[in-house]
Amino acid sequence: MSILRTYILDYIDLIMFIEGVVAIIFSFFKKDQKLSVLEAHSLWNLLSSKYHIINNVQLWHTYAHDKDLKKLMKEFLEDLDEHTEQLEKELERYSIEAPPRAKHHAHGDVNSQMLCDEIIGKDYFTFLQRMVELVLFSIQYSYFNDDLYKFFQDFAKHAIEQTDRILKYLKTKGWIDIPPNYLNVPEDVDEKLGSIEAFHLWTHTHYRYVNIEETLRWKEHVHDAEFKKILERGLKKLNEQVEVLEKELEHFGLPVPKGPPNVVKTNDKATHKDEYIFKSLFIGLQWAGTLHAKAFQQCITNDRIRELFKDYLYEELDMLQQISKYGKLKGWLPTPPKYIE
Repeated sequence: MSILRTYILDYIDLIMFIEGVVAIIFSFFKKDQKLSVLEAHSLWNLLSSKYHIINNVQLWHTYAHDKDLKKLMKEFLEDLDEHTEQLEKELERYSIEAPPRAKHHAHGDVNSQMLCDEIIGKDYFTFLQRMVELVLFSIQYSYFNDDLYKFFQDFAKHAIEQTDRILKYLKTKGWIDIPPNYLNVPEDVDEKLGSIEAFHLWTHTHYRYVNIEETLRWKEHVHDAEFKKILERGLKKLNEQVEVLEKELEHFGLPVPKGPPNVVKTNDKATHKDEYIFKSLFIGLQWAGTLHAKAFQQCITNDRIRELFKDYLYEELDMLQQISKYGKLKGWLPTPPKYIE
């Protein structure tokens, strides 16, 4: 009996020792977490925005009459609870003081006439549009912490899908203003195209033409073999997208911008460092994210074209993450100020 007791006590001591070691390691790891000042603010700002909207959504859910809208509000509340919990954990993980928490229930007298279903739907859509912009800004400049990039990326995709869903609902109900159409669509085309959608199709094609020529010139100066392969993969992706966009321009009777040269040979003897070319590429990718996001947000008339720009936006976010990891590996990305040294 005494032998068994000794064995149990030794086992308990061993477990306590292991738990202590794990706690020390975890404590050290937690202190060593890398976090930029922008990433810290982005976490705080996202949580603050979620807190601020909770009371509104509770009111929307209470006063919504349409069953589909009521279902959307219920799901939105569930998402808010899940997201605030995730954000609270991240703030605690990085020792960031959280903003004041919202009340659990909305109170006060509300004029139900001022909260008709149409207004609720439009307000919900406006909030989601703002949330997309907020999260995408966080992503574009949050390359310091890879885990947080993925965290923000998941939030962005969720907000984008929610935005797409509520927009389709509002269009079905006739509760959203439809922008002017492009008037030169061929008669045999059974699709409408908003004038802003025509602008984005043309502009994105032109933008990629410029990117293709620029990338071809960069290839002439790059020395690093791995970086050259990255540029070649980028060129392949650009050409694939251009092929799709050119077909859309033709389909809707839009003019095609002047294309890039097939081959670029330069006699420029100037030395272009790989690091400089990489930074130019990275800044271009950051700007491209904004361009794609704006196209997605402004494409209201044609769901198919909006879906196209949404896919391009997702591709851009994935590419930005891959490029940032490579840039950090090479030491070519500047180190932003840390939240905690």
